[in-house]
Amino acid sequence: MNDNKGKLSILCVLGFVFAFLAPLIYLANTIIFFLQALYLLPKDISLNAITMLFCRVGGFVSLILGFVLSVAGIITSAVNHKRGIGFGAAGYILVNSYLTFIAFCVAAVYVYSIFLMPDNKLWVQPYEPQETAATTQTGQIEAGDIEYSLILNDDYSISRNEADATTGLCWHIEHNGVQILDRAADLVLEPEYQWLDGATGTFTIYLIAFSDDGYVRVSNIIEYTLDEAPEAHMHLYINGTEVPVTWENNESVYDLQILARDDLTIEMSDSKGILKQGLIGESISNDATLVTTEPGDIVLYSGYEMIIFYGSTTNVYTRVGKIDLPEDEIAALLSDGDATITLDYNYGPAFE
Repeated sequence: MNDNKGKLSILCVLGFVFAFLAPLIYLANTIIFFLQALYLLPKDISLNAITMLFCRVGGFVSLILGFVLSVAGIITSAVNHKRGIGFGAAGYILVNSYLTFIAFCVAAVYVYSIFLMPDNKLWVQPYEPQETAATTQTGQIEAGDIEYSLILNDDYSISRNEADATTGLCWHIEHNGVQILDRAADLVLEPEYQWLDGATGTFTIYLIAFSDDGYVRVSNIIEYTLDEAPEAHMHLYINGTEVPVTWENNESVYDLQILARDDLTIEMSDSKGILKQGLIGESISNDATLVTTEPGDIVLYSGYEMIIFYGSTTNVYTRVGKIDLPEDEIAALLSDGDATITLDYNYGPAFE
């Protein structure tokens, strides 16, 4: 009679325990993330960052240990005729089921982001007040403890200082006394969120946060008046030299403006002795048609590749712009070796 037959394999039990811990730890990580998104937990304290790191590392370690111990437990139980193979098998199934679930979620998010997620062009086409927009006058939101200091920058962006995390911290934006937007408060509020299309008049911005008495103002008030509507322009640089461009008015250009807000750099290589081509880095809107190109034409191929011509051809492209220079100058800029293209979208002159 085998004395081991009635004994329980510790490896199998441990494998099951660690396999079970992995989804629990990742679940805790997800709960923390959503609580932060709802401003029920602070975002910018070191303790919280440590907690998130612990969840991620702990979940990964539990996955690995659960898999290894479960497999080892199954093998040793079978060899030594111990009980507990069921524990090991359960742990093995738990780990693999969870990995499959994670893979499915990642694939689902990828498909959604590429094919289903609506475009977010809020800062390119600023928010316009709807009929339901609340009408307020500056000061109607009572001031609480002033924790934040706001600074109006030269480009009309507004910076705030860092402070202890505040629940529900938002930028409150008014145009001529009418509230046009409340949005979650990053460290910098870009001017695109403040300005309506062609807007002039007085703009009032301050921070609000949620307290026991509702929302209160927690910063100084920034107020300025525009007598002339600001204009934003996208600039194109070829190997560091800015060139004048007439841009198309289409969805592809709007998407490029979003990417160019933080500068978009594209490394381009020569092809066929007539064009420079380079990957944008992600796929953007495109509406391709049969196009006969000319020197200076800027087009997209399949929404993920930009092409600038210094020669001519006919193919299916999406037009996005044209360089306003003579053909010989365009050829001099583009025909010699590879090129680095930079797009920059900001408020100021169209061409400097």
